[in-house]
Amino acid sequence: MSGDLGPEWFFSPAQRTAAAREAGMSIARNLASRVAPGVIAVRPDPVRSDFASWFCDDSRLLAVVVALETVDMTEPILAFALAHRHNRDLMLVLPETQVGVMLERLSWIDTPVRVFTYGVDHEPRPVIIPSRLDSSIRA
Repeated sequence: MSGDLGPEWFFSPAQRTAAAREAGMSIARNLASRVAPGVIAVRPDPVRSDFASWFCDDSRLLAVVVALETVDMTEPILAFALAHRHNRDLMLVLPETQVGVMLERLSWIDTPVRVFTYGVDHEPRPVIIPSRLDSSIRA
């Protein structure tokens, strides 16, 4: 038989998903520590938002979306974050593949949000949210 199947070949789909989520959490912790040093991981109600890794302290709420999630999940993540930020600064860290859709939405929201994106290098970079005029011109 050509090629090595490796041990992951023997895992069930549920086991592969769990392993991918654990790897995603490791990436999320790394990104969170670089974007907002000192925040701690929190586990919100999974019914409301299990599609991001959440971190906070007294003054910041941070949602980190790993590349495993689909673009569709950024909207509920934003809604959850806006509803639960209280008086904290809101920060989002998104994969490059998902940041475009979110920026279009954020230009129409009055709440200040700091956005970072990352690529395969997992290096967070700040992103400028376009103005409403820029968003409406693109539409």
